[in-house]
Amino acid sequence: MEKLLETLCRDDDEDVQTVYKVFGYMYQITGLYPVMITRNQKIFATFSFAFYILINLYHLIILALTVYYASNEILIRLGSISYFLEGFDMLCLSLNAFFHRRRMARALKAVCNGLITYVGMPGNPNKEKLEAKRKFLIKVISISFLACGFLIEILPLHKLLWKKDIEIYTSGGVSLNLARPLWVPYGTETNLTLAITIILKVIYEIMLVGTCAGGMVLCIDLTQTIVNEIQILINSLEALPQRTEYLYRKYYRRNIDLSRLKEDKQLEACLKMCLKENAIHYQRIIRSEELRKALYATDWMCMTKSAAKYIQIMSSRAERPLVLYCGGLYEGIINRAYSLFNVIYAVNSD
Repeated sequence: MEKLLETLCRDDDEDVQTVYKVFGYMYQITGLYPVMITRNQKIFATFSFAFYILINLYHLIILALTVYYASNEILIRLGSISYFLEGFDMLCLSLNAFFHRRRMARALKAVCNGLITYVGMPGNPNKEKLEAKRKFLIKVISISFLACGFLIEILPLHKLLWKKDIEIYTSGGVSLNLARPLWVPYGTETNLTLAITIILKVIYEIMLVGTCAGGMVLCIDLTQTIVNEIQILINSLEALPQRTEYLYRKYYRRNIDLSRLKEDKQLEACLKMCLKENAIHYQRIIRSEELRKALYATDWMCMTKSAAKYIQIMSSRAERPLVLYCGGLYEGIINRAYSLFNVIYAVNSD
């Protein structure tokens, strides 16, 4: 087991310190990126993750059985199907984050530190602004998801406690004395079984809400990072003559003459070095139309053939659209919610 943990959960201090400096303990609490430096931390995080998976699978199974037993209750079936699909999405997100921990670390480090710093150019001018926006998003999204979980799962219990003559089961055995109708294998007619069911549901809701909030924060951060990195790349292309001049004076300590670009091999080498930095940066981010225009606006016709080739390669690939799908998570949730709303509206209209 220790060998498996070493393979899946290899960390370094820089990764962990960078992530927790920016995001605090958000990803540790949600289980998307727990601390795994020492052996005990790895074992604790692994068992916590296994507990989360078991709780998730348990609720997915009873939700599927709720759909089966609520054959005469279409609203209960639709709600259970929607809830099942949301839980399945979060389960896939958690499994992907755990088994691709190194990719998760690279994504978080890119969000925290950026992808590249150009020689002869100042650092990211929007870094402080982005960090303030990130902290604000973490607070807003976390509070919003916790509030939604409270309104959906906890608040409805207040009404149930005041209704003494409430019907407990449907004809198929689905429990109605819960915030959300659910089939439970041991029933909910006694206070003990009802308390156990509510506790398990609250634990599951906290895990579900935390995972969804953490995933949304990461997706938003990634999109903001990509947009910012593209702007940095565009600025670096616009400042290509200044960057070339900086390198030329740094290495050769002579004044630059751009009119002699094709004759001066040392000047050509500095230009190619700057373009190589742009090419490396470009490979790490998504393409856009504005990037293609910035590449075309460079004085590529006056460059040597090998230098102009960098521009042509990047320009041809920059025609791809700037799209981040996030595994279709947002699209799937919105489509299911819209479909469920239409069905409920149609049922109530009849």
